[in-house]
Amino acid sequence: MAPQKESRQMDQDDIERRKHARLKTSRHAIVFSPVCIGNITDISLEGLSVEHVGDTVLPKLWTMDISSRETSLYINKVPVQLAWQSKLVSDCSTSLAMQQVGVRFVNLTEKQKQEIATLVTYVPSLF
Repeated sequence: MAPQKESRQMDQDDIERRKHARLKTSRHAIVFSPVCIGNITDISLEGLSVEHVGDTVLPKLWTMDISSRETSLYINKVPVQLAWQSKLVSDCSTSLAMQQVGVRFVNLTEKQKQEIATLVTYVPSLF
């Protein structure tokens, strides 16, 4: 059974503030960073959500690499800002600490903007 959110849920105000709809993924794209490695759960031109193992408090700003195995796309050092962080409750007996994290893309280069747009374009057909 999938983990459930323990704390902060997105409310209607969060959704209405977004300029671009988030597209759900089925874990075919991942992020790597010194503070977070995990599966992308949804993505838009403005940001993404990721599920990862761990329970550390993440910094407000950091960079992450985004990789999609279906498109062979690798986006290096994407600057992100923490939007929200939520613990997930697992039904598994192993009780690994898991989190879901939402980030906004900040200060992207033109190349990074184009690469993210390419990834988002492929989301409906890949995920």
